[in-house]
Amino acid sequence: MTVMQEGAAGQELAFERPVERSLVHRRAVTEVYVTDTRPVSGIRFAVAAQLPRSHRYFTDHTGYAAPDRLDRGGRTAPAGATGAAGPAETTGPDGDGGGRPAAARTTATAGGSAAPADGFAADPLLLTECCRQAATTVAHRYLGVPPDTAFLVTRWTARFTAAAPQPPGGGPDELTLLVGATDLRERGGRLESATLDVDLALNGTPAGHATIGAAYMPSGRYAALRALRRTTPPPLTSALPPRAGGTVAAPGAVGRSLPENVVLTDATPTPDGATARLDVPAGHPAIYDHPLDHVPAMGLIEAARQAALYTASRGERALLPQVAGFDAEFGRFAELDAPTTVTARRRGPVAGPPAGHTVAVDFRQLDTVICAITVTLADTGHRPGTRDGAEARRGARR
Repeated sequence: MTVMQEGAAGQELAFERPVERSLVHRRAVTEVYVTDTRPVSGIRFAVAAQLPRSHRYFTDHTGYAAPDRLDRGGRTAPAGATGAAGPAETTGPDGDGGGRPAAARTTATAGGSAAPADGFAADPLLLTECCRQAATTVAHRYLGVPPDTAFLVTRWTARFTAAAPQPPGGGPDELTLLVGATDLRERGGRLESATLDVDLALNGTPAGHATIGAAYMPSGRYAALRALRRTTPPPLTSALPPRAGGTVAAPGAVGRSLPENVVLTDATPTPDGATARLDVPAGHPAIYDHPLDHVPAMGLIEAARQAALYTASRGERALLPQVAGFDAEFGRFAELDAPTTVTARRRGPVAGPPAGHTVAVDFRQLDTVICAITVTLADTGHRPGTRDGAEARRGARR
């Protein structure tokens, strides 16, 4: 395999415009955050990304669970009941009819900061998406992976650090990602798998690290693999109804304010955690930017985060912790036409920094674990008037 050295090493990264959307596997230009890339040395590459100031999904967060949306046992109130959030399909992802629940307090307003919680600089899932886009761009631009390739994630770990300073003049956050490729394996002269190590710096300050295990499969071989493991062709999200059914979890109990961004239904506390059903809205503009035949890794990681936060809230504590990291193993495809049970269990404390605890989240289809994600929660939460809320309000007035 020949590593392509497109662009000059040592040149300063630019944040002027997004790269081609095909490089990051996005259909909407508004969902492209990578702006530039440069080779560094060997098989290491620098990637630039600009974070959105406001986003209907990535900056839709609350610092508080909404107690009025939970019954006394901590379960989600039925849709239509007093204080309950309505089903997500009543307001389309791009509609104007949905308001934020009155009890939910967000840490980002239109044009404001993307910071979701006290002590953290940006939404960990937004940073995770930027890692995905950076790794995908590097694979196409430098590692010779052709366009007609299915990208499969086998494992993903991430750790996020404390808050970075605001950019000068209150501008949008600028993220730099240093991507290193190791464990390169080829088949017939074509890259088959690799490990991508990503170091993140937000506004010049270290923001975390991620490791992604990726497999690259020609589209024809991918289709054959999907057919081999199923008795019928897999459906596409574009052919499915908006929701599979069930009672959508209360947004405030999973750290969201918009029901359309909740991916769990029929959530119920258990003595050591919670259970729920996976239900990613089929038309979700960020998770399903284009039609897919399975739930992608980003959808499963979001579901694990929500399950961990639901376990933390239980309707009894108002201050939700922040995700400080995760360790994910993806064993099988998350099929769209099979019920998926989500089980979260509290695990032990972690010393940090930041200090916190872990929640183990399993995803099962037909009594088989298809994915296991351990979420690390930091013992911190948003407080009105701290950096996040105040900066968001100031940013909205700029």
